[in-house]
Amino acid sequence: MELSNDMALFVEVVKARSFRGAAEILGIPNSTLSRRISQLEKAIGLRLLHRTTRKMELTEAGLV
Repeated sequence: MELSNDMALFVEVVKARSFRGAAEILGIPNSTLSRRISQLEKAIGLRLLHRTTRKMELTEAGLV
């Protein structure tokens, strides 16, 4: 069940185009959201987002 919840969080990050924006919309800390997305990526064995301190981009797997 947590995997599907984390997928929903991923969708919100993509829609908001940022972790901070999604965290504000969802009402959760940015650090929690980032950790959950990292756990999702680890669980499925794919990198979904390429993150830097300045921007976030979807990887090819994230687009799919």
